[in-house]
Amino acid sequence: MSTIVKENKVWRVRIRRKGSLPISKQFKSKVDATKWARRVERLVELGKYEDISEAGMTTLGEVLERYLAEKTPEKKGSVEESYRINKMLKEPIAGVALAELTAGKITKYRREIAKESSNSNGNRYVSLICTCLKTVIAEWDIYLPQNPCKQIRKLREPAPKDDRITPDEEARIMHFARESANIYLPCIITIGLELGLRRSEIVKLRWEWIRDNQITIIDTKNGTNRTVPLTP
Repeated sequence: MSTIVKENKVWRVRIRRKGSLPISKQFKSKVDATKWARRVERLVELGKYEDISEAGMTTLGEVLERYLAEKTPEKKGSVEESYRINKMLKEPIAGVALAELTAGKITKYRREIAKESSNSNGNRYVSLICTCLKTVIAEWDIYLPQNPCKQIRKLREPAPKDDRITPDEEARIMHFARESANIYLPCIITIGLELGLRRSEIVKLRWEWIRDNQITIIDTKNGTNRTVPLTP
């Protein structure tokens, strides 16, 4: 059953439903309010009305905080993802309700990130928002008519560079590495140059991983083992 009342200069429709929160919306004209009320009442009777009230009361920041607590710790790149989420929680976009989150608002935020860093970094933030929204819809039962990320295309990223370090550059890097307070830094740089390992792979190396002039990296970023030949 619906009621239509005038509040100040707008018409408010309230539709009561047994066992659920009431549906409410404002209109500038009574005609529009009446049409909407009839349409929604009909959908409720047919069981086809999808309630977005929870999405209207839940902000992007709230679901990001939940994602940070439940999903991020399970990932290899949890440190980097935690940094991005904590950064977003300080931004205005975190206060936007899920029901009001649009592709335009997300891409505007991406432009700000890309401007202060790079297109690649902007794409990473959007990808994180999209993954979080997929979890919201698929696992947390918060209804959204659609995922706004479906309309967003990635920003163009620069082609991979083919630069190689020169002997002079290597010598200068090693010179300053030896002067560092970190006594392991020269060794870390040498291993990186010789074997092309990721930072996360270098810092967790173990002697027992070395067999017959090769090293097997256990549990890499992709979740698999990887064998790398050792140079002299």
